[in-house]
Amino acid sequence: MAKSTKAKDTRQLIINKATLLFTQNGYNHTTLSQILDATGLAKGGFYFHFKSKEDLGGEVINSLDNYWHNELLPNLQKGSDAREKLEIMLSSPGDCYNSPDCTRPIVLLFTLATELIEVHDEFSKRLKSIFAEWWSTLECIINQGKSAGIFRSDINTNSVAAIILSNIMGANLLALLNKEPCLFQKQLSSLKEVLLHGIAVNQYDGVMNGVI
Repeated sequence: MAKSTKAKDTRQLIINKATLLFTQNGYNHTTLSQILDATGLAKGGFYFHFKSKEDLGGEVINSLDNYWHNELLPNLQKGSDAREKLEIMLSSPGDCYNSPDCTRPIVLLFTLATELIEVHDEFSKRLKSIFAEWWSTLECIINQGKSAGIFRSDINTNSVAAIILSNIMGANLLALLNKEPCLFQKQLSSLKEVLLHGIAVNQYDGVMNGVI
């Protein structure tokens, strides 16, 4: 039992360290030597747990899916209706608030997608699936709001979901690039004010028309 637990802990250590390295350097620019240095393992220790760096890359992508199901989704469910769920998403702290030695899932997803989506078919398929699930969840929330009479029935669900997802990712990157985490909250606070006012029933029927 103790040996099994130690093996699981070691495997998770490799995934955690690789996650940080892939976030900071990208997949292609992270070497096996860097992973070994970060984990303190010899090559034999690594290959006991993973067949290859590519095998490890797949597990890191799995961790992104786990992040969505185990952290983001449960947090969204705290909202009592569609509007509250979107407010939670647009008020949550971003990756930019995490230090470089902490997990930054949005940045990791963006980094891996930018680097691999056109050159690695299997990784591309899995990354697109994660994006699609996040997008689909947002669409479900927006449609719930439309059905409940909270959001206007004439808005384009797909476009609103795209606006939210792209702004969350873009605001994180903008804040990290400028080393100013407060930019993230300013960006999403402005989006929340304009977006939720624009899609709410009987409220704002001007600027957002034709856009959403």
